[in-house]
Amino acid sequence: MFQGRFKSIVVDKDAYFLELTRYIHLNPVYAGIVPDPAAYRWSSYRGYLGRKDAYIDKDEVKQYLGMPRGQYQRFVLEGIKKRKDPLKNVYAGFLLGSVGFIKDKLRDLEIQIASDDVSHKKALREDVEVAEEIIEEVTKYYKQTIAEIKESTNRPMRAKHVLVYVLRRLTGLSNREIGRYVGLRPSAVSRAGIMIERQLEKDKNVKRVVDKIVWKVEG
Repeated sequence: MFQGRFKSIVVDKDAYFLELTRYIHLNPVYAGIVPDPAAYRWSSYRGYLGRKDAYIDKDEVKQYLGMPRGQYQRFVLEGIKKRKDPLKNVYAGFLLGSVGFIKDKLRDLEIQIASDDVSHKKALREDVEVAEEIIEEVTKYYKQTIAEIKESTNRPMRAKHVLVYVLRRLTGLSNREIGRYVGLRPSAVSRAGIMIERQLEKDKNVKRVVDKIVWKVEG
């Protein structure tokens, strides 16, 4: 994989690796900076030819090039007259290789996305189940329905704030998702969480209630 300032691409080493390394090493020549790529001090080209370079793994480079250094040098220099830009063949902005290579990588990516999606859905389902347990314990303790807690605007909104705190503590739900349960906007959920955390530090009774609810849900 070659990485530039803003993006990286996956390269089929069998079909495009050599062409791409040649193109990269010849960029200073194409730009008119030097007449020979070996004269460009910030290039890895000399390391590819076997010279000392702390950033080059010579054994790995030799393995990937699949040719003697002298032959690779001739290959690169031939590119000065036969200018070719392999990046024109980049597919979807990040894949460079044969049709088969691209299909394989897209298939791998599709499988990975599907797997991540399944994991996300599983985690979300588990969070929802825990949220339901939390709501059950909070409503039971405060003797209010979830609808009453959600619609409550009278201060202090202790039940609502405790519910917010425990949901934030025991689930991976976002502020927006928690807000749907308690009838608050995401920003208000965040503020409620901060308020109850301050109360926990000052009020032992609030801390006792929260600890009891957490213990029942986790137990």
